[in-house]
Amino acid sequence: DAIRTALPWLLPPADKTPSSQTERRIYSQHNAFVLVVAHLVKTRLANHDTYSDSCRLVMPYKEAGTKPAGADDGTMVDASIVCCDVNSTIEAQLHPSYTDILAIVEAKGKLTPKNTRDAYAQLFDYTRNIYYNQMSRRFAWGLTCCGSVVNACIFTNYK
Repeated sequence: DAIRTALPWLLPPADKTPSSQTERRIYSQHNAFVLVVAHLVKTRLANHDTYSDSCRLVMPYKEAGTKPAGADDGTMVDASIVCCDVNSTIEAQLHPSYTDILAIVEAKGKLTPKNTRDAYAQLFDYTRNIYYNQMSRRFAWGLTCCGSVVNACIFTNYK
């Protein structure tokens, strides 16, 4: 089921127009894609000689388009990712919280310069909550998904 939902991320869209995807569809496709990758990584680690309990997996939160616990404002994040123990069951995690979030995902239906700028601005704002709730964090990850283009960002707390 996760593979079927993730296929749009693995294959080009039939009509070749990335703008045909809505933000809500991107949430479920993103979550399914992260779960497929987590499953493949866990399978690969289980067959590897250097496998250890110190390995970690990333999993999506089940709730998308929601306000994580610990937020000091009313903003809702499109999607978020958490780091889990390698022995965890491969499934979307419940109840996002800024105390546990590893990365934030901001999705836009179309790739436009305005959407790209807006997505980066929103990620920047969300990282403030991550640093507030995780005082020892040195950096925060973010992903922008605009149409069919995904960009990975790293935000540091250094001046």
